[in-house]
Amino acid sequence: MSKNFFIFLLLNFFVVGNLFAQHRGDNWAISDSIMLSFSQTGVTVSNSVLHSSDSVFNSIVEGMATISDETGQLDFYTNGATVWNSNHQMMTNGDGLQCNFSTTNGVVIVPYPDHDSLYYIFYINWPLTAGNSDKGFSYSLVNMYLDNGLGGIVNAEKNISLILGQTLTEKVCAVKHGNGRDWWIVGHDLSNNFFEYLVTPNGIEGPFWNSIGLNQEGYYEGEICFSPQGNKLAMVNGFSVEVFDFDRCTGALSNEIILDSVLYSNSYLPDYYGGAFSPDESKFYVSCNDQINYGGLYQFNLSNSNPHATKTLIWGGIVSAGYGFAQMELAPDDNIYLVIVPFFPDSIPDTSQLNLSIIESPNSLGTSCDLILFSLYLNGHRLTLGLPNMPNYNLGALGGSACDTLTSIQNKNLKTKNIVSIYPNPSSTTINISSSNLSGKYSLKIYNLLGQQVKQQEIDFSFEGSSKVNIESLASGYYQLMLVNGSNVVSKRFVKE
Repeated sequence: MSKNFFIFLLLNFFVVGNLFAQHRGDNWAISDSIMLSFSQTGVTVSNSVLHSSDSVFNSIVEGMATISDETGQLDFYTNGATVWNSNHQMMTNGDGLQCNFSTTNGVVIVPYPDHDSLYYIFYINWPLTAGNSDKGFSYSLVNMYLDNGLGGIVNAEKNISLILGQTLTEKVCAVKHGNGRDWWIVGHDLSNNFFEYLVTPNGIEGPFWNSIGLNQEGYYEGEICFSPQGNKLAMVNGFSVEVFDFDRCTGALSNEIILDSVLYSNSYLPDYYGGAFSPDESKFYVSCNDQINYGGLYQFNLSNSNPHATKTLIWGGIVSAGYGFAQMELAPDDNIYLVIVPFFPDSIPDTSQLNLSIIESPNSLGTSCDLILFSLYLNGHRLTLGLPNMPNYNLGALGGSACDTLTSIQNKNLKTKNIVSIYPNPSSTTINISSSNLSGKYSLKIYNLLGQQVKQQEIDFSFEGSSKVNIESLASGYYQLMLVNGSNVVSKRFVKE
């Protein structure tokens, strides 16, 4: 393959795709070396290298996350401690992340807005041998240009602490800001405080704290998740299930609904654990592992005026004795996938460990939701407790809201992206920026792969429709160029030789 053709492929791969992403959630690396791939023709099962050891203790593996590119091609996946690339090899510098296998959904991946080759991995710090001083919340930055496009973790932005010396619950989730570009990252402490960070093209802002809801009373486990449209947030704790309204513009949480709550005591604990919204957001499903009344899968009807009174057992009770009901996840096919495994697994896996259960009609009320037990065979690989933490990467701007300020910018990008050209590309000295429809003065900004602005100047398209920019001072590599004139923003890529 020629050098120029390889560069051409890279430049066409790393387009301004976050605005139009459709398939970033199509692949799930789960449990004992399993890869699920979703498409219009169904779900296929293949292999990954995300795995636990053969010990019974490590069958509790929980935290995991996967991300693909806009076309559905796998980019990378992680268990919060190690990151693997699309060749199922450890990513360059991809070991030593300070999470561990036993955080419920303690790791999540989001694209760095307007930096299409960069991704943030956020995770709860819970090193196995650490004291409280090492616990908290951190991130690492992945650069997909490294290792010939297979990606690597930027050494200068690895295990960067955002909250240090504070024990948090095992929960973190993400949702698009109302502008359709930025991301909210949300977690919770051991009291009644949510922490939030906002990820923008300029980096990470926060933390912002929201004090609302029940005190977690030191209980770590349980899932947290957003509804598909991002306007509701659910939090599952061993003794409670709560749903809140979420404002995607401001990050504010409000209108708490307590679906269930019992007095936290050692004598009785429902042990709620997993949770998921139906695609139409009218139902919420929760798993529990009640050791007195046995575990089960329950549904709450959120469209009812008294949703807490609608708790319906879908499957469980005495018939489920010996089983643990674990995590669940709404998939791209609008089914909810559920892990049900033995409380005390043997060295030889049974049917439940080798198959995922599926809720095939999750919008339907009660048992008409069609729970199909142990119905997706995993090619002989076994389940652990976890499923990947998958935000709704397809969620767009909150149309008509006060924060839907990027819509006009996105529309103008669509109109201009094919008629702004950079040549020669690559170049070692100067580049020419040419356009047939831009006029007037623009602010030109150039960013490197770390998101750092390395050059800024004013250029004028008023006369010849083109402008020359000197790039001799830039180091060799890939750069993002942005042209800004009020609300009109154009983004292009180029290579400095």
